[in-house]
Amino acid sequence: MELKQGETVDVPILLNSTNNEIKTENTVQPLVDFPGPAGMLSLTAVGNRVEYKISMSTPADSFVGILSITNVTSGFSQGRYDITKFSGSVTYNGYYNNRYGASLNGIAYLSGKPVAKTVTNYITWVYK
Repeated sequence: MELKQGETVDVPILLNSTNNEIKTENTVQPLVDFPGPAGMLSLTAVGNRVEYKISMSTPADSFVGILSITNVTSGFSQGRYDITKFSGSVTYNGYYNNRYGASLNGIAYLSGKPVAKTVTNYITWVYK
């Protein structure tokens, strides 16, 4: 989904099924394994920052993930950032008129047990 700087996209957070454990390694898992909504992930590109906010509708006391930013114009990575809070921002070095992409993948925990994960998400924007 392409955004203009300052626009926000909301992405659902899915529940962990009682029959399927969330794997903590970086693997793509079918959505059918996670049958219900658990919250919302908001991603916004503002200036040279990508802001994120995770709003949980199911109990969770921590979140661990990675926010990846890529300069799509050049193909170079702008970094992989460890995320350990439910909201915040990361800063990248933006080049005028270059297209960038970002995604945040992670797992929410309650007392150390995984309870929800982000769905596949990816935003793009042009740095101005």
